Amino acid sequence: MTTSTTTTTPLDAAKPTVVLAGHSYVGTVMSEAADGDPRVKALVYVASFLLEAGESTGEPAAKFPRTSPT
Repeated sequence: MTTSTTTTTPLDAAKPTVVLAGHSYVGTVMSEAADGDPRVKALVYVASFLLEAGESTGEPAAKFPRTSPT
């Protein structure tokens, strides 16, 4: 079972209209789970990544390397 499969299972029991919100890595998961589901009317990303087609979570993270506080 993948993370997106775990997310789509609750979607199967959802009401006709769904708004999904995801924080951090979950933004990636909800994007995949919601893809093509007509019940999903909106996605809300909270401090998260919105990936381009074919992009992995590590790619945008590498663009913004973590730095130590000064």
